[in-house]
Amino acid sequence: MKNSVEEMSRASSPSPLTSNKHNNKIGDRRSLEEEYSNCSFLVSRFIIFPLKYMFTEIIKSSGRQPKHVSFIMDGNRRFAKNKKMKIEKSHDMGFLTMCKILNLLYDCDVKTVTVFAFSIENFSRSEKEVLDLMRLAKKRLLQLVTNTDMCSKFGVKVKVVGDISLLDEDLKEMCYFLESETQGNDKCLLNVCFPYTGRWELFNSMKLAITDFKNGEINDITSDTISEYIYNHGKRAEGSIDWAKKGPLDLLVRTSGVKRLSDYQLWQVSSDCSIDYDESKGYQNTIKFEILKLLWPELTIFRIIWMLLNFCFEQSKK
Repeated sequence: MKNSVEEMSRASSPSPLTSNKHNNKIGDRRSLEEEYSNCSFLVSRFIIFPLKYMFTEIIKSSGRQPKHVSFIMDGNRRFAKNKKMKIEKSHDMGFLTMCKILNLLYDCDVKTVTVFAFSIENFSRSEKEVLDLMRLAKKRLLQLVTNTDMCSKFGVKVKVVGDISLLDEDLKEMCYFLESETQGNDKCLLNVCFPYTGRWELFNSMKLAITDFKNGEINDITSDTISEYIYNHGKRAEGSIDWAKKGPLDLLVRTSGVKRLSDYQLWQVSSDCSIDYDESKGYQNTIKFEILKLLWPELTIFRIIWMLLNFCFEQSKK
């Protein structure tokens, strides 16, 4: 019952773009590309695009690409400081980086992508910092709403994963609209973690599983049950689509060189890090971690392509 009420609420949400209060100027992906691209048309058309197409086809044809790639998008503020630019401009460049990477991954037939957009822990900052972060969050969500062409092209369902009760009404409205616009898609998934912590996700999924158990909707609670509720956003898999099976975590990428999880996807990392023993190689972890000494706006599609090729090669040796 709770799911149907939630879905009705989201389906009835009007577009946030129709409201005058959201008519602030934002840059969509194409306008941002024009503003920040440092490549000429000829270089893009005759070098970058053909190379991207070639590598994409190699990765897809291998059949060994990761099912689920996750990102801790760290370094926007540091990038702005290093380049002596406004933080908002670095966030625009970070959004453009995300769009390019998402298009590449879905083009390579990756089924699930998760991005860590905002931590619940950020609410413990000063009031001014929180207000600034919320303003940036509204702009990011509006940019996602205006770039849903990618979702239509690849059949991407967007889910906002986090405690949205902490958000104001404007942000809640944007989250509901973004989900309702893509709820009919089922080929791929984009999880936007906002506002989120791994502890919240685990607690919320366990609480909902216990509620369903008490109501007789499930017969038992096992580790597989928790995985199902976490990967399917706090509920059982719907129909034949179980994202726990369709897109278990394979590759986690963090920029800025920081070697910590920051309370992110704790269950996915621990439950999917099953240890396989091979006599010639010893114990091996099934999840691949990539800690990059790059700031998020500096990450390019060719660095991602290199990671995907390495992943496919390592899978071929197993």
